[in-house]
Amino acid sequence: MPSTKNAKDHTAHVNHQNYESYYKNNQTNSEKKYHEAVLDLYFTAASEAWRVLKRDGIYIVKCQDEVCANQQRLTHVEIINELQTYGFVTEDLFVVMRNGKPGVSRILTQAHARKNHPYFLVFRKPKGRKRWSGLKHRLQIATNRSGKPKPFPDTNEELPLFR
Repeated sequence: MPSTKNAKDHTAHVNHQNYESYYKNNQTNSEKKYHEAVLDLYFTAASEAWRVLKRDGIYIVKCQDEVCANQQRLTHVEIINELQTYGFVTEDLFVVMRNGKPGVSRILTQAHARKNHPYFLVFRKPKGRKRWSGLKHRLQIATNRSGKPKPFPDTNEELPLFR
């Protein structure tokens, strides 16, 4: 049966044309390619999450590191660093371990460790724009001139940290 479609309309993904056209490089709203295009999707979603989340709202991101063009790309680090500039506070990180064996590629020489564990990154939109300034009542340790801590006296005095 002859087809009335043009050659450019043919695809190997039957019934998935919408996904294929949306996720092709340079056909979304991004001019970026490869890993940068993936990061652009994460960052666009994060800015929208920042807009719609209420104060103290939780934003969870699933990602996985990868090797792109023989270059190590630590996606979870890139996402954390960027989202902190938006104002998100990183609350937690979960590493999901794989139960089965990883897929084997045809590469003869393995140059990088296999990336077979995704991450769940947990962010919180703070109540205000102020970043965490640390502990209010830190234990102050006296140091000598070389920067090493002075020894504590042998007393049973309670330390200021536990008062």
